[in-house]
Amino acid sequence: MKIPNFIITLSFIPVFCFSQQQFSKSDELRADQFYKSAIEHEHATEYRLAISDLRQAIKIMPKNEYVFALGNIFYNMKAYDDAIVAFEILTKSTPSYAESYYMLGWCYDCKGDTASALNYFYKCYEYDPKNERNLLGMAVQYKKRGDYIAMKGCMNKALSIKIKEEFYTTRAFAELNLGQYISAIDDCDKAIAISREHPDAFYNQGVALKAMGFYEKAAKDFDQALILDPKSTEARDQRDDCLSLLHQKK
Repeated sequence: MKIPNFIITLSFIPVFCFSQQQFSKSDELRADQFYKSAIEHEHATEYRLAISDLRQAIKIMPKNEYVFALGNIFYNMKAYDDAIVAFEILTKSTPSYAESYYMLGWCYDCKGDTASALNYFYKCYEYDPKNERNLLGMAVQYKKRGDYIAMKGCMNKALSIKIKEEFYTTRAFAELNLGQYISAIDDCDKAIAISREHPDAFYNQGVALKAMGFYEKAAKDFDQALILDPKSTEARDQRDDCLSLLHQKK
């Protein structure tokens, strides 16, 4: 859905010129009421009403939290240009606001601009090197570039911060493309040990086993991936290919 640019207006900018202004308790309460109302509208996917409430909150009290929420709503609406304006305002008013760089990275990713996306993920990393979600964002950009060494490096850092099945599965994908099949299988095993509901873990493990010639085991992994994701044509094709290879061996 295409929406008009709500915040690319000169009237919006002066709000931030008064960021040092002292606000009364009543101002704070009124702004917070608009903010809470906006969040309720957002949860109900009433985005236009949420935007209206947030603009009111920002006019009363220009808090970073409100501007970030506005950018987030635009992002969820796929109005990426508007989201970029909101998040860039935050980077100018508060350069250390790491989460704004993180969201800018995803905005540019959705626009297909990998270079800009990676640049903003790196900016987030400068201010918040322990943000494991940001490291995943960086890994996604390296995956698109085919730089699997850098992709794996990002996931090594992410896993040193937090253990998640998604991180193991993502690192396994990089290892598959680097020909590191044993490491890929090990990471898939770790992901499956955390949760058996992740089809990519079974799929990636199947790819590694197939590459090593273990067609029967690989077919079982692809079957499990299909149970979790019945629409996966890739898993079905891989399973059928393994069964064909097994038949040829007999």
